[in-house]
Amino acid sequence: MRRWVVMVLVLLMASGCGWFDGFAPSASFQTNNAERKAWEALGITSYRVLVEVEKYNERRRVEVVVRDGQLEQAVLRYWSDDERAWEAPQMLSEERGEPYTVPGLFEMVGGELAGQQRSVSARYNETYRFPELIRLGNVHDQNGTVLRDTEVVVRVLEFEPLEP
Repeated sequence: MRRWVVMVLVLLMASGCGWFDGFAPSASFQTNNAERKAWEALGITSYRVLVEVEKYNERRRVEVVVRDGQLEQAVLRYWSDDERAWEAPQMLSEERGEPYTVPGLFEMVGGELAGQQRSVSARYNETYRFPELIRLGNVHDQNGTVLRDTEVVVRVLEFEPLEP
């Protein structure tokens, strides 16, 4: 009985730390490219996606709508710790909204892998094959010095295919 209680406590602590929710295996070009091809084979050209980005002292959400492969709308909201609420929405340009589209998420993983300045982990959605969780470790410079508080976590919170 005591072992069972200890095991339950350990599991609760681990889930509270995000170990289960946040698990993402190390990313690779091969996996990212294969998953991208699987996504493209689905032929989904219209969708709505809500992406959350967390980094040191900042949390933001971007909702994008893509129709027929073109970014139609991108709305950014920052989290206010003081107000404990999402701030007023801000419309993003196509250029600033593109990283939050599904192709943009694949590019984010590939670009960070190519940059070789931080560890990159990604978990891909089992149904739609896009990166649903991206973990970017602390940046390190050319000398190997780690720049603290530069970790970034990107999560797809919602994804909805739309009629074209």
